[in-house]
Amino acid sequence: MSINMINHIAIIEINSADYFNNSTYNLKSLTQFFSNLHNYGYLIAQIFFGLWLLPLGIIIVKSKIMPKYFGIMLIAATFGHLSEIMITFLLPGNDFIIYPGLIIAMAGEFSFCFRLLFKGINYET
Repeated sequence: MSINMINHIAIIEINSADYFNNSTYNLKSLTQFFSNLHNYGYLIAQIFFGLWLLPLGIIIVKSKIMPKYFGIMLIAATFGHLSEIMITFLLPGNDFIIYPGLIIAMAGEFSFCFRLLFKGINYET
């Protein structure tokens, strides 16, 4: 994801550089091109983030220091992230299909974070 930030710098450079043909159409198309590259780079990096949630969810399901439903929600979040990526690449232009997978992912991740922040883990069991 850090390397993907170069696309943001490219957008800034395109709009501030004098060495490009200053036609509005040329600048807008190059800006859109690098913006699309950034979006796809972010989705590619999200594959690894989504896959990381699978072993974390399995560890939580097998452990006794947190309720099992947090692990199940994180495993579901894995498939939510991966479904978003597959829909974006396989069915471009159908962004409305993405939201159910994202809601599942957000519910699993946020509930896990709030549990850790406010309740912590149970060391006694």
